[in-house]
Formats: sequence, structure tokens, C-alpha cells
Amino acid sequence: MRPNEQKNQAPEKTSPQIRPKRLDTKKTVIYIALIFIFAVLQTTVFSRYRLFGAVPDITLAFAVAVAFFENEYYASSLGLFAGITVEALGLSSSLILPLIYMLICCFASIIKDKLLSKNFVSFEVLSACSFAVIALYKIALSLISSQTGLVGVISFSVIPEFFSSLVFSPLPFLVVRGEAFRKTF
Repeated sequence: MRPNEQKNQAPEKTSPQIRPKRLDTKKTVIYIALIFIFAVLQTTVFSRYRLFGAVPDITLAFAVAVAFFENEYYASSLGLFAGITVEALGLSSSLILPLIYMLICCFASIIKDKLLSKNFVSFEVLSACSFAVIALYKIALSLISSQTGLVGVISFSVIPEFFSSLVFSPLPFLVVRGEAFRKTF
């Protein structure tokens, strides 16, 4: 080929790279504000008025609700932020909780995409699984610290928190799914 003919030829097509969707700044700011609101509700209202004798983890429920409607990258980053917020407000005593929140949200988003449909029952299944992971985490912490017996931790902390979190998990789902909330984006 002559050098002039190469200029006239179309450039070779390269395979497109798969990129996550761009993050909407307005939506991100609203999600971050809602994480703070749910964390404050968890520390103030729900710590005073306990259902089943435990504080429900509505911040994790909100993070799972975001994971249910967004992709895994977005869900992971907001899950990490929710975990950091919970740690900053003193709701947890270990520093690994943000990582656990991030992994829960990432896997919840992937499982939702691969196995589940976008309905309330699927969200409740994901919420129950995420609360079960937190329950296993608390059991592992109690075994490591050995301050209280395993039976006491399970019966007075893990099971009540699991069920109270499951009872209040529809609230974050409705906030994220709500038509007025979704139309603002």
C-alpha cells in the first residue's frame, strides 16, 4: 500500500470498554444526606424506642436498598460510606464494619442482577441475608472478645437486632423506590 492510501482508510475498530454508568451528583448528594438521616434516626429515635429490645440497623437497610436499585460500583461506594458513618457515630466498636457494609452492598447488587427480580420480596430476602451476615459478624466478635457467653449474645443481641432490622427495612426501601424520590433524578 502507498502511504496516501492508508490515510483514506477507516481506522480499525477497537472493542469498547465496559464502564459503569456515570454517577449523578444530585442523586449522590441525596443518598449521602439520607445515609446521615438514617444513621441519626438509628442513634436517636431507635436507640430510645427499641423493638424486640434491640436497635434496628436501618442504615444497612438503606444501603441495601440503594444496592437494590443501583449498580455494584455505586452500591459499594455508598455501602462503604454508610459503614464509615455508622463507625463515626459510635454505633460499632470495630473498624472492619465499613468493609463489611461495602461487601454486603456489592454482593447484594450482583445477586439482584443475576438471580432476583426487582420487587419487594426480593429486597426482603437480600435484607435478611445482609442482616444475617451482620449477625455472624457480631457472633464472631463475641467469640473473640469472650466478654459474654455465646448464648447470651445470640438471644439478647443478635436475634432481636435481626428481627427489628427486618421489621424496619421496608422504610428505606420505600424511600429509595418512592416515585417522588425517583422523579427528582
